Amino acid sequence: MDDMTMIPQVEAPMGPRPRTSGLAIASLILGLLALPSCGATGLVGLILGVVALSMISTSAEPLGGRGAAIWGIVLSAVGMVLSVVLVLSAILMPALVAARGQARSVVMMSQGKQLALAMLIYADDHDGRLPDPKTWPNEIDAYAVNQAFDNQGRMVWAMNEALGAVRTGEIADPARTVLLFAVGPGAAAAGGPELLADQPPTRYGYVVVFVDGHVERVLHHDALDRFIWDPSGEAGGSGSVQY
Repeated sequence: MDDMTMIPQVEAPMGPRPRTSGLAIASLILGLLALPSCGATGLVGLILGVVALSMISTSAEPLGGRGAAIWGIVLSAVGMVLSVVLVLSAILMPALVAARGQARSVVMMSQGKQLALAMLIYADDHDGRLPDPKTWPNEIDAYAVNQAFDNQGRMVWAMNEALGAVRTGEIADPARTVLLFAVGPGAAAAGGPELLADQPPTRYGYVVVFVDGHVERVLHHDALDRFIWDPSGEAGGSGSVQY
């Protein structure tokens, strides 16, 4: 009896390991490449993963790779979705930036129109004379919501200093005579074209307001030459810009 207890136990031999599905491995590899390839391998990886799962479930012989197939499907799907999002973002971003610039330009033109109206009303109440260029934002404050400053209180509009105390009725060509122009934040309250940068701040150009109240967008710095900055003709006769 004791001898029988000393007989070593022999384990049953293990069967052959199941073969791994090649389609599952291919699906996993294509899923990993889906995002770097902008989704190009995603659809194939997704299809191969589904086919691999079906074959693993219905195969007569043991077939491995279920985990690889599942991960291939997941990575392929995620890669395709993220690729579509990234491509759409790349396509739409320039349009969004352009729309933002266009909206900002429209807002600036509206502000300039309101400021010009306030200055003209001021002139009507002061013997036809425009306000002092040095203090014009304060002088028109009672005539309209003052939009000469940005949210940080920095000056973003400048008055043409050559029009200080000039009567509007004495300006021969108000449609070409510059009254206000948009400047960089913190610029002087008044001046001439020297306050404008050599390049427009946006693709929509400089925003210029004229004595007659209309507003224009000027795309090129050279185009400013056709406007009148000094109606007296003492500087830049015939309205040419002096630097």
